[in-house]
Amino acid sequence: AQIPHHPLRVYVMGDRAIRREPATSEDIAEMRRLTEEAVRAGAFGFTTSRTNAHKTTQGEMVPGRFAEIDELTGIGKGLGAAGAGTFGMNSDFEDEAAEFAWLTRLARETARPAWFLLTDRPTDPERWRRIMAGVHQARAAGASVTAQIAGRPVGVILGIATSLNPFACAKATSHSRACHCPSGLSAYGIPRCVGQSSTTGRLQRCSAASALSCSLPPASGIACM
Repeated sequence: AQIPHHPLRVYVMGDRAIRREPATSEDIAEMRRLTEEAVRAGAFGFTTSRTNAHKTTQGEMVPGRFAEIDELTGIGKGLGAAGAGTFGMNSDFEDEAAEFAWLTRLARETARPAWFLLTDRPTDPERWRRIMAGVHQARAAGASVTAQIAGRPVGVILGIATSLNPFACAKATSHSRACHCPSGLSAYGIPRCVGQSSTTGRLQRCSAASALSCSLPPASGIACM
């Protein structure tokens, strides 16, 4: 098991964590204590998210998205005190130099390995080279910093009632027609499914599903980059 930042933050800070308020020195001390306790009990490390890709089901940023560096380094010291565990994160690296500065300092001060997920961006083909240069620089400074490659593709939940529906990325679909609820099916000429348990209801749902599949734009019309 690992120590995930967001539930740890909510456990210590309550609603203040959900509102993404800054952690107090007392909050940080408690998160550090719990991190050390968890590692001593067998957790293999701590992980956090600093990317806009991770949101709650309500579309809000996760509790630790904008956590201040003092909070992160304070938690990292819990790993150092335990003498075990790794510090991992997924980051957008919005400020690459600043991100490497605190991560390098954390790895050196705690004497614990730090890693992050390295991804490629089609809109910035040189990004991964810059980030790898940052890794080499951190290691030259005596910090155990590693870039890990994603071992699986990113997945999303796709459906009419989800935040991403089959029409959301189609060039031929206007924003107003990219509905996010079953009642919006009428915008595509697809009847809304009714019925919960009757045979007729089941047939209606299957019919609507078939109609939806047939109405999807061809793959050449999708532009989700």
